[in-house]
Amino acid sequence: MNDVFIIKNPEVAKLLSDKTRCKLLALLRLGEFSTMDLAKALGKTPQAISYHLRLMESAGLIRVTRTELKRNLIEKYYRAVAKRFIVSYQVAESPEAADIVKELLTEAAEGFKMLGYDLSEEVGAELLHKYMILKSRVIEELLSRKRGELPRGSWILLEFLAAVRMASKPEFKQLLEEAEKVLA
Repeated sequence: MNDVFIIKNPEVAKLLSDKTRCKLLALLRLGEFSTMDLAKALGKTPQAISYHLRLMESAGLIRVTRTELKRNLIEKYYRAVAKRFIVSYQVAESPEAADIVKELLTEAAEGFKMLGYDLSEEVGAELLHKYMILKSRVIEELLSRKRGELPRGSWILLEFLAAVRMASKPEFKQLLEEAEKVLA
């Protein structure tokens, strides 16, 4: 299993706009599961889960790890191809993904109110969009320097290095100033 999988295809990013597929991917990052295991875990039919798994496998997000013969049926076991999935800033800025990104960020921006901040979802979504693009860009730069498998807990390292790198960027300083104004 890879440390990080960067999603560079807008069509693959669109697959993850579905909540069932997001839940499946989260489970498959933890270990290998059969279609039946996943159907039970999510309270869905095996047919519905199979449909989602086929889409995710063809997109390269998951893979079959083994097969077993059970009652004259071949049961496949699946696992995610990486521990973390990042949507590339190039995809996030593309016209194909614009609606999905906007919907996701608007949903996330609802959290500002839940945390006691009084700002519109549009303003919150715009702040989050700028942050997401910058952070994604910095993490991709860091990963382009990678030589070999990263150690366990490497996500903490990537988050730290991304924060250090972003702190030196003028656009990040500008974003923080903008956020301070609207969140005060």
